[in-house]
Amino acid sequence: MWFLISLFLSFYSLNTAFNLFGPGTCSFDGASRVIYIERYMDGMGAVECDTAAWMIIFLITSYWIYKYSKYQNNKKQLAGNLNISKNTGQVFATSIESENLHNPEIEILEKKLTDISEEEKLESLKLELNLKRQERGLVSLEELEGAKFNLNKLNMKLIEANQLVDEYSNDIHGFTKLKSKLKYYTIGGLALSSAFMSSLGVSFFYNLFLISSLVTFFGYFFIRYSKKIDIFSKEIDHVEQEKDRIKIELAKLSTFIQENEL
Repeated sequence: MWFLISLFLSFYSLNTAFNLFGPGTCSFDGASRVIYIERYMDGMGAVECDTAAWMIIFLITSYWIYKYSKYQNNKKQLAGNLNISKNTGQVFATSIESENLHNPEIEILEKKLTDISEEEKLESLKLELNLKRQERGLVSLEELEGAKFNLNKLNMKLIEANQLVDEYSNDIHGFTKLKSKLKYYTIGGLALSSAFMSSLGVSFFYNLFLISSLVTFFGYFFIRYSKKIDIFSKEIDHVEQEKDRIKIELAKLSTFIQENEL
């Protein structure tokens, strides 16, 4: 019923909109739920009648687009609910059939027996393989696996050490650039301040005080950046020593693994 009423009102509004096209201006007067549109040929209306017509057409089009999108969303939601209900029914039916065909306790016990058999077989194979390795003068599988684990661990440490060296090197490069800029700033600041103070005719002691202040200000940051560079350089040396130690351990482990591989 609401659809028919909306359709009738839409056609009626469209007819009104098409009749508004033409000269003159229009105004909208509302009373209760009814809106009246009056055309004025003397330009007393609020908007051009053509504009009013297009506004009505736009509102009607937007209304039906909204209704259509809402209809599509409801349709998709209904289809999704039907699929969920269908899948739930299938899962429920399948679970009932499985319970009827199989006893869960029997399946659990059978799986445990299978796992035990596989574990026993694996232990037997390991024991046999270790005996063969002992005959050839090789270490056990456990020791070989431990050596491989340590090898991977040392490789990760070496990667982290290289990344750390790169970070410290970037920091040193950044602080070195800042120190270079500070030199230019200091020289430029001293030259400008001296020229400015000379043009003002200030006393020699006041000029000396200003220059000393500038040197102290820039010198503080210069010394601070130099200390940062020294700290990062020492850290790089420490990390490089650690890298050398790791490389020695890696070489030993690699040789050990190669000698004990079948």
